[in-house]
This record gives sequence, C-alpha cells and structure tokens, in this order.
Amino acid sequence: MKERCNELEDLEKKGRADLLYAKVRELTKTEGKGNSQCCSIKDNNVDLLIEPEKFKERWKEYVEELYDREGKPTNNYSFTGGNS
Repeated sequence: MKERCNELEDLEKKGRADLLYAKVRELTKTEGKGNSQCCSIKDNNVDLLIEPEKFKERWKEYVEELYDREGKPTNNYSFTGGNS
C-alpha cells in the first residue's frame, strides 16, 4: 500500500493529474458497481453502518417506517354501487 501511495505522490509532484486520477479510479473501482465504492448509510442513532447486512436491516426499517405512517393507504376497500 505504501508503494501505491508513493506512486500517487510522484505522479502529483510531476504534474501528471491525468495519470493520477486514472490510477485513483483504478484503485477505487469495484467489480460491477462502477467507479465508486462510497456508500454511507446511517442508523436511527446516526451511527455510520459499514456492514452490508446492516444496510439491508436499515433499509427494511426505513421502508417499514415509511409505509407505517398516518394517512397511508390501506387495503380495506369498500366499494359501493358499481356494475357488478
């Protein structure tokens, strides 16, 4: 890792921003997820979650909270009249 950092510093000192950014892009690329591996999801206590399983749990909580609000649609439909 130290070697990679030195390489990036050398490129920066030489003014080779093009190669520097290309190298950073290469180092931070994840398979099948584009160029970014940045993802920040926080729990209800505003603590940063870093484990994928915790992401899933938080999204489940979020969706449940989203759909468990006052005024949400219900499936208790009452039809009056109509052509049945």
